[in-house]
Amino acid sequence: MSSFNYGKAERDYKPFMAVVKENGAVIAGAQCFTVWSWMHVKLLWVHEDYRDKGLGKQIMSEIEIETQQRGCFGVHLDTFEFQALGFYQKLGYQIFGEIEDHPKGWKRFYLKKKIGIKEPGKI
Repeated sequence: MSSFNYGKAERDYKPFMAVVKENGAVIAGAQCFTVWSWMHVKLLWVHEDYRDKGLGKQIMSEIEIETQQRGCFGVHLDTFEFQALGFYQKLGYQIFGEIEDHPKGWKRFYLKKKIGIKEPGKI
């Protein structure tokens, strides 16, 4: 499958991780990668004891800076209705898709935020 995809578009997969530590222990982090001019956030995690202290926002800021440095268009990610939808929306992420009953009774949302290259005619 990868050979088919990379036969159509350049193979430019490049991983990125952001980590926050306290006293040597990881208390928050994100696992991401860029491919085809977009950063994908595969996982964002903040230890329960450190939530609501700005660490998620700090990590997302690092991801967005890296996205710009790599010359990408933006960031995309997914989250469940019971996870961090409001958090991402407060950071300017917009829903571009959703799946109902995934898991049953809940929705899964796909979000994106344009970061790097500006649209033609916009400042």
